[in-house]
Amino acid sequence: MAELTNNRQGAARLAVHVDVLRSDDQPGMIVRGPVLMFGPRIDVCWLRVTFWVGERAIFTQDVMVQWSSIRIWPQQLNWMVETRSRYGGSFGGESPELMIKVEQTYLEPEIRFEPDEAYGYQLIIGVDTSIAAGESAVAGEGPCLFFFPELTELQRFASDLKAEARFVRLLEGLDATDSEFDAAPPGSLDGLGQ
Repeated sequence: MAELTNNRQGAARLAVHVDVLRSDDQPGMIVRGPVLMFGPRIDVCWLRVTFWVGERAIFTQDVMVQWSSIRIWPQQLNWMVETRSRYGGSFGGESPELMIKVEQTYLEPEIRFEPDEAYGYQLIIGVDTSIAAGESAVAGEGPCLFFFPELTELQRFASDLKAEARFVRLLEGLDATDSEFDAAPPGSLDGLGQ
């Protein structure tokens, strides 16, 4: 399970849990509501996303995402940090059911928690409910949680999700090898499809 929290206790605790349920590796086409994925080979992962407030789950939905979105997300985050880009660490738009937006913000010296901490991070994670409901279009709307994670927490969340998805794919006998995205040298845009 990949988990991100706001590091608080009791009723003030917010958390998102993402569990990888299974993977599909199919030729041809997959349709889920208004989302149509097609190509010579379609690799998708089914995830269960749960939002928590305190000790209570307030929302749960199973979502379909492309394996490539999970696989390259840690590298996209690293690229955002290395290039000091404000945006660029968000989850792949090719998987519209799981919306993850990451923003890197310069912190003025007077609002830094640590003297050498020059950047802060914001993460919004949401689920598009129109897709599972079978609506006629992707709405880009649904419940979401907002976090201010440390960089290490953000990177751990992305790498935990990738590790669990790779493990499930291996158990199911599917290709879980890291691709050229992981082979790109640090600071290189070659492996990011840019």
